[in-house]
Amino acid sequence: VLKEEAIARILLLIHRRENRQLLNAWLSAYHMVSEHTEGDSLEESFDLCIADGPSLTRFLDDLENRREQEKPGMLPVLLITPRRDVWASTPHLWQIVDDAVSMPVSKLELQARVEILLRSRRISQELKLRNEDLEAFIQAMSHDLRASVRAVMMFTDALSASLKEHLD
Repeated sequence: VLKEEAIARILLLIHRRENRQLLNAWLSAYHMVSEHTEGDSLEESFDLCIADGPSLTRFLDDLENRREQEKPGMLPVLLITPRRDVWASTPHLWQIVDDAVSMPVSKLELQARVEILLRSRRISQELKLRNEDLEAFIQAMSHDLRASVRAVMMFTDALSASLKEHLD
């Protein structure tokens, strides 16, 4: 279970080195930040991905696969974009991106959005664990109930076999 005090892992998929370094400097005081380098696969563990347009396009399939693996949990993606109308101009963007920040990026806005997305991830992981516990409980209860029903069925079969002559 992710605890509230756990240090979140943020993956930066930012094309321009200067932007990557700036975001790393802003976020590394509160979170564990890793900068993704070109050519690497997205196999590292992370709680939030911050991407820009070129990197999002390049790693779209990898991100979709990672998000699919996390289901029913949430693996948030934050897009940093120069376009303020990015949601209107790219209607299917919501399928991979959870939130977007327009450039120039305000440090305060970025920190707020990052914290909201990380909190959403923690809650989704807690729900995922609780659902797994609930499924295990249901399996155990189902097994116990089936055992009781089988015992009653065996008893009634034995009773009907022994009283077969007296029953019509």
